[in-house]
Amino acid sequence: MNGDIFEDVNSSALFIRSDIIKYLLSNLFDNPQNGMKFVHVAGTNGKGSVSTMISSILMHSGYKTGLFTSPSVKSFMERIKINNIPMSFEDYKDIRNRLMEYGPKILKDKKE
Repeated sequence: MNGDIFEDVNSSALFIRSDIIKYLLSNLFDNPQNGMKFVHVAGTNGKGSVSTMISSILMHSGYKTGLFTSPSVKSFMERIKINNIPMSFEDYKDIRNRLMEYGPKILKDKKE
């Protein structure tokens, strides 16, 4: 394990190591994913279009939807949408800053 919670892939994206995500979900957020339902779209072509259509259908049927697509066209924030509204830059900065603040504590706790 290196000394950082982030994986450096490129300067325009934020990737958090999977062991850290599991730790955060379990210890800090009480596993919110356990109360949600997911649709995972995989394949070679058309994933973004199919995911967007599924999200739109569910949203118009009264469900609150979250959508993550990759890669992004213009900015990282367009990858994450709630009810078709992209994450704001302010929310992105807030989340990243919180993770940077808690990073050393998380790494210390994981070593013990």
